[in-house]
Formats: sequence, C-alpha cells, structure tokens
Amino acid sequence: MNLLIKNGRVIDPANNIDGKLDILVKGSRIERVAPNIGEEDAMMIDASNKVVVPGLVDVHVHFREPGRHAYKETIKSGARAAAKGGFATVVCQPNTDPRIEDATHVKAILDRAKKESIVNIYPSSCITRGLCHEELVNFKEVKAAGAVKITDDGDPVVYKELMYEALREAQNVSIPISSHCELSRWAEHILKDLKNPDIVLGFKLSPCKYYKAETAFVKRDIELARKVDWPIHIEHVSLRASVDEIRRAKAQDCQVTAEVTPHHFTLTKEDEEKYGTNAKTNPPLREMEDIEALREGLADGTIDIIASDHAPHTVEDKNVGWDDAPYGVIGLETILGVVLTELVDKKVISLYDAITKLTINPAKFFDLNAGTLSVGMPADITIIDLEREWIVDVNEFESMARNCPFHSWKLKGKAVTTIVNGKLVMQDGRIID
Repeated sequence: MNLLIKNGRVIDPANNIDGKLDILVKGSRIERVAPNIGEEDAMMIDASNKVVVPGLVDVHVHFREPGRHAYKETIKSGARAAAKGGFATVVCQPNTDPRIEDATHVKAILDRAKKESIVNIYPSSCITRGLCHEELVNFKEVKAAGAVKITDDGDPVVYKELMYEALREAQNVSIPISSHCELSRWAEHILKDLKNPDIVLGFKLSPCKYYKAETAFVKRDIELARKVDWPIHIEHVSLRASVDEIRRAKAQDCQVTAEVTPHHFTLTKEDEEKYGTNAKTNPPLREMEDIEALREGLADGTIDIIASDHAPHTVEDKNVGWDDAPYGVIGLETILGVVLTELVDKKVISLYDAITKLTINPAKFFDLNAGTLSVGMPADITIIDLEREWIVDVNEFESMARNCPFHSWKLKGKAVTTIVNGKLVMQDGRIID
C-alpha cells in the first residue's frame, strides 16, 4: 500500500527540516518529501495541525524474552507498547534469562521479532558472559549475528582492566559499547571479597559508595574510552556530578554520548513514598538539584538521547515491601507525553531538540537504519498531536506490565499514528494488527 501524508508540520533533524510538507510512501520506503504532493494511487492521511517526524527510536528497553521471565513482557507485547507510544524502533537489553551473549541468542530474538513484532527490534549483547565480569563475550560473533551494541546493563563492569579490554575489543570489531554506571548489588557482592577493591575498580571506593558511585564509574569509563580512542555511551545518567563529568569530557573532544530517562528528569527521591515500589528503579531517583542538572544537560547538548529504560514487572512482583520489590519502571507508552509536557511545554528544550534526541541521535550512535525521513529510507514515521491532552491509565496499556509511576498524570501531546516500514501499525491509540 502507498501512503500520502498531507498538510503536516514535518520535523526531520537529520535533514534540518522543519516546515509544512507532504510525505509520499511507496511500499516500505519514503518516495518524496515535498510541498503539495499529488498522488491518486495512495491512501491519504491528513496530518493537518499535527507534527510528522521520523519513527521514534528507543535504544534502552527490556523485553523479557527469551527466557523464564516472558510472563512479564513478550517481544510481541513490548512491540505493541512501543508502537502505541510512537516508537518504530527499539533496542532490547541483554539481561534476560538466559542472557544474550552468543550468536544463537541474538538470532533467536531476531527470528522471534520477525514473526511477532510490529516494530523494528534490534538486540544487544552482554559485555561479559553471564554478566559475571570474568570473561568477555565474543564481540565479533554477536555483531555478525545482528547485535547492535554491547552492554552489561544492570551492572557496571567492575574490573577496570576488563572494561579496558572490552573497549579495545569493541574498537576492533567496530561495535558500540554502553556502560551502566552504578554500584549495583552484584557489583558490591563481587567487591566485598576483594583485598584491594580500589585497585580493581580504578577509583577509591569509600567516598563514592552508593550515592556517588555512578559518577566515579562515569569518570573511569570515559577515561578508558579516551585511552582506547573509542566512543562510549553512558546509560541513564541521574546525578549532577555525572552530567558535569560528561560535559567536561565533551569539551575535551572525548567521544562520549549519554542518555536520560523521563523518570529521572521528573521524579525525586521524595516521590518514592508517593508512588511506592513503582518508583523503585536503578539508578534510584535522586534530588531536585539532580533533576535540574539533567534538564540543563538536555538543554545544552551534554545529554544526547532520551530513552525509556522500559523495565516491566507484574503487579505481584511490585506489590511487596520496598526491599523485596524488583527494580524498574515501564515507559514506552508515556515517554513521548512526558517529554512534551515536562520538557517542551515548559520550554526546557525545543520541540526540534526533543525530536532530535528521540530519533537521529540514538539512531546515529548505534548505527541504526532509522531516525530520518530521507528519501529511500524505510518509511518509519510518527504523527504527533501536540494539543492532545490525556490521562495516563495503565489499564489501557499494550504492555503486559503496570509498574508506571506516571499513572493518573495528565499529559499534553501524544502519538496518534505510527508507521513502520510503510505499514500503518497504530492509529489514534489503536494497534492495527
């Protein structure tokens, strides 16, 4: 089917476009982007008073397949949640059970996605086997199988020398590497039996423990990336001091990018009491000064990408005491609304910058065939109604999970149409099977 999107305000930061244009889609590709396109052999979509952008890209989501936690979120349900939120492309994290750490696991995700996903799904691979920080995964093998990045998401790579070797190997095979910078419970477990943890980590642990460890890992991994001369991506930044380190590194022309989540730039530690275990996440929610710093980092370009860190859990999982509840919140169906309401509407960043951080920036760093409306590219397109006001209701989500701290929030701005590879997959909040 051919599609003709008429009368919309087209924003495509990859091509420096912001103006009233039409878009003609033929088959799965973008055929033309121009004013006043006339095409009789096409289904017309009227985008009057709407914004038309490249299909949104989220490079940090957790779908629970393959493995024993698929009851929390399948590839199929996660993809439907992504489409409803306006996302045409997502990158899945590897800390499933079993872990994604070899060609068989990577191909299994791609095969399942081909059969069951209505959006583009790319898999990641672990940095270390089993996330155990002992042996590197075969980077060449997982890249050849289709992994687009490597990360030990959920934990930092504890050993400094191992992280250095990981960066060198990532450079050798030319694959992006992401770092989860936090003193996680597993990291603490490893360190407690070590005689010289400071030497192993590459920084002095005691003043950095718990709250400030994120920044220490950020600084260490940036320095290692500079030494190797290979880019590094910092996941879900949450502290003012971390933003400062990334800003300083960029000023020194270090190849570093960073992402932030909506829950980290909107909610404080005090909100944990209000939202309960649905606000329990890694890294934890921080203080107001950190929120202000994250917003400053978004505004001045220190933080390049906005990602959801969509981490689904069942109601039963979360309906326990704080200490026993799992970490994570979901966000694929709310991220755009929160960005538009809390950042764009409040003039923290412009709409153009918001779209940049949700499309071409993540696509470019992770070398994805996405994030632009260039002629000849896959026709991944999102249409947004900036004036649409709506109340978040987790009971209407496509996700199997409900652990969303934004439940009952009133948001302004919503994706009303999602097109993936030329196929209409969501229209006015309804998934089209």
